[in-house]
Amino acid sequence: MSKGGDQLSAGAVWAGDYRTKYGQVVKAVTFPIARSTAPGTVLGQLPAGATILRASFVGQTGSNAGTSAVISAGYQGGTGTELINAASVLGAAGVGVHDGTPGVANLAATQQVTGGYTESGTASTAGGPWNVVIEFVTNV
Repeated sequence: MSKGGDQLSAGAVWAGDYRTKYGQVVKAVTFPIARSTAPGTVLGQLPAGATILRASFVGQTGSNAGTSAVISAGYQGGTGTELINAASVLGAAGVGVHDGTPGVANLAATQQVTGGYTESGTASTAGGPWNVVIEFVTNV
């Protein structure tokens, strides 16, 4: 692996972008979603030409909502669930690392990422925040 032409030593871990042997740059971006984040909130953006490798979310505290608690992430102008579709974050389901199922592999244009939290039943008093992590490659 190399970063901008600099070789990494054996066993070194680069904490940022890195190039694959195919000339692609692997990146990861993180977008936080709190219990107060309304669905459709703009979280950030992904660049044109990005190929999504993985969408996941990480949480330390599950929601204690009465019936259900979910987070979603997607694209502005789309369904809002292209990256993570109504993933339960209720109780133990909201703790740890969980894979999503991105529905779009290659972005033709820059995309605004939106997301949010929804619950039902008794209102929650605890839970989150959850970090949505999008891993993608771009051609150099």
